[in-house]
Amino acid sequence: WGSIIWEGGRYPTEFQWRAEGYLRRVTEEECTLRRYHAPRSLVTHVSACTKLCDDGHRARRRISRPDSYDDAVCDARQNVDSVNDDCVCMVRFVPIRIEVLRGGPSTRFKGYPQRFEWVRRSGANENAVGAWSMRSVPGHS
Repeated sequence: WGSIIWEGGRYPTEFQWRAEGYLRRVTEEECTLRRYHAPRSLVTHVSACTKLCDDGHRARRRISRPDSYDDAVCDARQNVDSVNDDCVCMVRFVPIRIEVLRGGPSTRFKGYPQRFEWVRRSGANENAVGAWSMRSVPGHS
């Protein structure tokens, strides 16, 4: 399961988008077809963590020197082109519920706060017509 939140706007009409769903692994075939690649920075940090775990830090749960991670990242950055980026996989967020909130409890405009919610029907393909139902929760007057 996963969730995403995005906030924007200015008081008193700020808004917040929230989504709940699950993560689906993107196939290697799709990555090849669409030329998806993990960002170099992500591969660098994942390989640095892998190196630290392989060096025995996993059992201790604490790095002996605070700058050990920085050193591992610097080493990984220098060797990022030779690192196998299979240590990182691509995932896609598939929402099952999305909502937007406009305003908040202290917003005293007519019709605020506003809340709209979309829920994907059980078993429906996310792109199918009619797969989503929407409801509006009225604000106070």
